[in-house]
Amino acid sequence: MEIIIAIIIIYGIFAIIGAFFSWVGKINEKRKEDIRNQVIENFQKNFDIKSEIEKYKNKLKKIDFQKAPTAVENYINKYAEEKNVKTIGEFGKFLSRCPSCEDGKLIGRKGPHGSFIGCSKFPKCRYTENVKTAKKEYKKDIEEQLIKDIKKAYT
Repeated sequence: MEIIIAIIIIYGIFAIIGAFFSWVGKINEKRKEDIRNQVIENFQKNFDIKSEIEKYKNKLKKIDFQKAPTAVENYINKYAEEKNVKTIGEFGKFLSRCPSCEDGKLIGRKGPHGSFIGCSKFPKCRYTENVKTAKKEYKKDIEEQLIKDIKKAYT
């Protein structure tokens, strides 16, 4: 009989220990859930998407978009003065001073191998440049300087 009582007591102890660990596990799961909920609540409190949107709207309101066209015009005028450019773009018009003789103007011409830019003082000056190369160089210079000027105007 004592053996049966001892076995029952041992089973009872194991049952109590098992119940205790089960209870601790449930507490841990509940605690994990509480921690997760607290993190979510704090994140939502600290990160208000509406206020972030308002900040960006206010920054956009401060930018004077009316300055942009004048910044572009100023840059083009400044570039034209520096390079002594009369007109840029239309084929056959004066583009700039000849870099070789510095007396002639670069003009668009047609030759047996296609279009090119050459000095107006030909045949005295034989400077030529490929039209595509010249356009790329002018476009690249203008784009780079324009980006710098716009960044400078709005920072």
